Amino acid sequence: MAAYLANWWIRAGLVLVVFGWGPLLAIIVLATLGLWPDPNPNPIGPGLLFFLTCWPAIICLVVGVIRVQRKAAAGPPADAATSSPASARSAPASLAGSAWARLAALLGGAGLCLYGAATLTSDSSRGPAAAIVLGVVCIFWALTGRMPWWFRR
Repeated sequence: MAAYLANWWIRAGLVLVVFGWGPLLAIIVLATLGLWPDPNPNPIGPGLLFFLTCWPAIICLVVGVIRVQRKAAAGPPADAATSSPASARSAPASLAGSAWARLAALLGGAGLCLYGAATLTSDSSRGPAAAIVLGVVCIFWALTGRMPWWFRR
């Protein structure tokens, strides 16, 4: 956790989350608890602040997580690797990331298939069919680790 908090990208993303999303979330929570003067608030200013900081915060957090994971996957410096032989025998960090990626692909593919199946009867466009095809491809990749032959160029 310390490696993540030491990364500049993650710290910038967290600052955007706290100061950009915090006011709107505080108003929502206080109105839900009945502590806000208006029981049904329409906070325009905090809503615009959330709108302007949402994607930059998410992008900063994702870039920071990727950079920390790549740094961890690269391993310790050469002098530290020779001093601790136990770290050389441990499994590479990329395997853990691969398992998470496959789990995300499996869940995302299942969600896409369910969405496509649910909207197939009410929508006659290509959207539901494309969602089902992409869902099947995600599930196939998650289970086998490769793309289907019919999906490649």
